[in-house]
Amino acid sequence: MEMKINYLVKNILLGFIGLVLIVIILNSPFILALGKYSFIAWLFVAVVLVTLFLIIRKRSDKFLSGYVGERDIDDELKNLSLDFVVINKGLDTGRGNIDKIVIGPSGVWTLEVKSQKGDIVPPESFLKQAYAEAKTLQDLIKAKLNLDINVQPVLIFSNKFAKVRFGFNKQRGVYVIQKAWLNKLITETHVQSLDAETAKKIKSVIEVV
Repeated sequence: MEMKINYLVKNILLGFIGLVLIVIILNSPFILALGKYSFIAWLFVAVVLVTLFLIIRKRSDKFLSGYVGERDIDDELKNLSLDFVVINKGLDTGRGNIDKIVIGPSGVWTLEVKSQKGDIVPPESFLKQAYAEAKTLQDLIKAKLNLDINVQPVLIFSNKFAKVRFGFNKQRGVYVIQKAWLNKLITETHVQSLDAETAKKIKSVIEVV
């Protein structure tokens, strides 16, 4: 089930908290002791708090949108068969954490989840991040298990209003898709066939890192 955020309620709550802080600060003994200069102090405090509110609102919107986006991808992945294993470990690659790793009969996949909407033209930085994450995992598997495993990166946009028009054509080695195509990509595109025993070994290596 797709998660939804009521940004209006969240922003009203933040605004209310900010208003309460302004009232408390402006009625503090320190401000009141300023006498004729208290108005300047009030104005300064109000400007600072409003600025902080705008910054916090923007950052919180981005954080919540990203969090909900990952949860929506989790819901999609639950529809995969039991032959697939999903790892939400957040493995650090030095260029960011891998949002999700999928291991199954069709191969090993890394998913980088983004929550942008509208017409999607992924910036080079997104593609490089996704590719670097897959390469890091590929190198880790080689170092720990001495297995040559092709790890396939996927840049996936979780917002239902994201318009992604690349189909299953890779962009700089990365699949760029909307979430509705995720399971079809993973189940119908074979990066490298894996047997259950090999998949189990790869999973165990990732879980102890």
